[in-house]
Amino acid sequence: MLRETLVDRKKQEIGIELNPRMAKANSFAANKLSTMNKSTRFWDRAADSSGEGLGATSKKTVDLTLSLLQQQDIVLDFGCGPGNLSNAIAAQVKQVDGIDISGGMIATAQARAAKQNLGNMHFAQVDLFDEGLKPAYYDAVLAFNILHYLDELPAIANRIRSLLKPEGLFISATACLKEGLHPLRPLLFILSQFGIVPKMQFYTLQKLQNSLTSSGFSLVSVEKISALPEYFLVMKSNVSCQ
Repeated sequence: MLRETLVDRKKQEIGIELNPRMAKANSFAANKLSTMNKSTRFWDRAADSSGEGLGATSKKTVDLTLSLLQQQDIVLDFGCGPGNLSNAIAAQVKQVDGIDISGGMIATAQARAAKQNLGNMHFAQVDLFDEGLKPAYYDAVLAFNILHYLDELPAIANRIRSLLKPEGLFISATACLKEGLHPLRPLLFILSQFGIVPKMQFYTLQKLQNSLTSSGFSLVSVEKISALPEYFLVMKSNVSCQ
């Protein structure tokens, strides 16, 4: 069941319109329900131990993101987790809506936003495909450390493009675990296969880019931001595909 956990919803129009009568699984989520439930439980547990600070890679991600955004921008953070990156970005833009399937993560994110008095930061426990998300509403959609947990990338990309304004930006930071020989790669593969961590996709950078460009995005820039390797990828929604 979806839970509404929005901060100061009545004070400001936001890009999420939640209706209790709509609190049901959509067709995409229904097909993935057992996997989502298992993943949700993992992230709920992880929320209790998530720190408030930003590591070096997260700080770089925030800096690169802010260099692309304008003060008047409205932003969606997909898979926002405990809200650390969302909150760091919110102070520099008009509005950020953070969504996550984990109620534990959303509760943590909401508490941290309230602690920082961020009136333009809103959080909701909803899936990306929830019908309450407004189409063509966002100047940018962020997806940090989430795409490598998803195996329906074309559907995800198409949905994100539908939420963006014409020529809006899709900004992601993704571990491309099929590249390089990082020592964590085999460990993550084993943990993922045995269900100790949520199932992970081992993308190459090229496969990730191709999935997005085939869904109506054009490449703006790409930068390696960690040795994992993790890539900061900026895509623009093509007007002709809107």
